[in-house]
Amino acid sequence: MNYFISIITTIVLLAACTKHSNKEITVTGRLMQSCDSPAANMDGIIRLPGGGILSKPSTSLEFTTDENGYFKVTHDKSFSQFSVRTSANHSVLDVTSLGGDEKELGEVYVFPPSVSYYLTLKVDSAYSEFDTLHYRNAGFPHDGREPWLTKIGPFTDGVIDTVSFALNPGALPMQHNPPDHLHGPRILLSYHVNEYDSWNDNEKKVYIPTPHCQEEYQTVTLVID
Repeated sequence: MNYFISIITTIVLLAACTKHSNKEITVTGRLMQSCDSPAANMDGIIRLPGGGILSKPSTSLEFTTDENGYFKVTHDKSFSQFSVRTSANHSVLDVTSLGGDEKELGEVYVFPPSVSYYLTLKVDSAYSEFDTLHYRNAGFPHDGREPWLTKIGPFTDGVIDTVSFALNPGALPMQHNPPDHLHGPRILLSYHVNEYDSWNDNEKKVYIPTPHCQEEYQTVTLVID
């Protein structure tokens, strides 16, 4: 009896191994080198993380995009976490969890996002001509101005500055379908009236969202109170 049980167990295990070896997981997407131009004939890597109880090494699945930027890689083992890289040390997209055997990423941007915005004031306290607003210039260094700019009081509501290009280099790697409670990539813009006082921490902050390929100008408001 034990002999037949052993045979049946062996057959089941062999069938499972055969099924596993025939498994094919695909990752597809399109690398973009600008909002309008695909990254044609670019080499890339799908990196599967290692570690775990067995301390297994990471796995690199190499690919080269076609003339329209599209790529496809296949693997014979299931996985849900991976990253898309343009080199071994440069990740452009981190995927925390993506199930299924066919993982479609859509457009994957290999460049950091930027934003254009109008900077406006909402004034609750006008101050006087002896007061100065100091605010970070998110367009530095591309616009040729200083990293911090100033405006002399008294202050009134309205637009005080226009920034046509503010790059967010720290946005990469992007996150694939982040949870709702997590914000997307943002630029921090700090400001304060008169000299910065570290004791009283009079510096205020606003955050500018930087989604890829958004052509419209945003309105960023500094509250003066």
